Amino acid sequence: MGSYKNYILIYSLFIVSFVFTTIFIFRGIFTPLGEQSFGRIWHYFLDWSDFGFSKRALFGTFIEVTQLTTFIKDPYFLAYFVYLILLISVFILLAKVILQSGIADQGTLVLFGIIFSPGLMMHFGYTTGNLDILLFLLLMILLFYISNTFLILLCVLISLLVHEMFIIFVPFFVFFRYLSLQQLSTKNLAAFFKPIIVLIFSVIACFAIMIFGSLEVPQIEFESLMQHQLGRASNQHSLWSGFYEVSSSVDSNIYIAHELLRRDFNDLSFLGMFLALIPFFYLVCLMVIFYVRADLSFYKRILAILLMLLPLILTLLANDLYRWVGFSIKLCFIAIIFLASKNKISLKKSDGFLLSILVLSGPYGDSSPLRPMPAIQFIFDNLF
Repeated sequence: MGSYKNYILIYSLFIVSFVFTTIFIFRGIFTPLGEQSFGRIWHYFLDWSDFGFSKRALFGTFIEVTQLTTFIKDPYFLAYFVYLILLISVFILLAKVILQSGIADQGTLVLFGIIFSPGLMMHFGYTTGNLDILLFLLLMILLFYISNTFLILLCVLISLLVHEMFIIFVPFFVFFRYLSLQQLSTKNLAAFFKPIIVLIFSVIACFAIMIFGSLEVPQIEFESLMQHQLGRASNQHSLWSGFYEVSSSVDSNIYIAHELLRRDFNDLSFLGMFLALIPFFYLVCLMVIFYVRADLSFYKRILAILLMLLPLILTLLANDLYRWVGFSIKLCFIAIIFLASKNKISLKKSDGFLLSILVLSGPYGDSSPLRPMPAIQFIFDNLF
């Protein structure tokens, strides 16, 4: 298949995928929730001028500095507008790296299975009430387009200031940028120390942000200001103001996440348990494909898979089970695209067929195990 045909095919599939993802984003039109289906939007309004330095406030600070809140008065319109810009940016960037990787030459089914994966782009149609899409964009830029060490450290710092959970993706980045395709040697000190520097810097920066970025502001004072900032979007979600996210401790996060998981699993029926396991089945299939097809040593393949599964650890801190399953799926696809660009992986037609069939298993949207496939469950709930 020629490059021009690949270009047309890739962008055609991405346009269709973008339409479906946008439908999921604006699902409030089809449900009683309306605009509130977007979820929390406090990330767009909390900035460092409010209470001083705080974690997860860089994005809101950027929005404030650019005066977007002045030009766009309605809080929900601002959130939808900015999110669509981020979504378009991710689609364009991902389409570009897929085109450059040559993975389209491995079959149309492979391409279809990747682009329409329930854990890749369409997943962003549901995870609107957080900044996952921005973190994914930063991770792609970091892996595919930045080579200067100083700029890498700067991008990592920016990503951690957006959300400190980015630390969970740093080992993945270090492995594929520095370790997957070469053997480190003490004879080449620059190549040997670069990944170490990135890891140490990331850990120190993350701890500093967590220590100095946790606000010690009375909840009533915090929510009073956020109520003014959010306007009609205030009090429209149980975590509407962001106070819990920027002030809670690790211990309290673990306790609450454990209680929510236990509650949800106790409420699952037999059918519900089967549905809850489908996203994990998809993830396992994807990991098996990676293990079998990647042209890496045994130990590197095992290490790569473990690093892709790291986001699942966040379930212990933030519950959001399918959010982290989706991120593990994203990491696996990024790894496949990266290795394809280096001619280190080649998927077969059977892989593409399996991925294409499993497209029907999602997307995965809700934070609890009760509704892993909200689009499909919504249709069935209204038809039967």
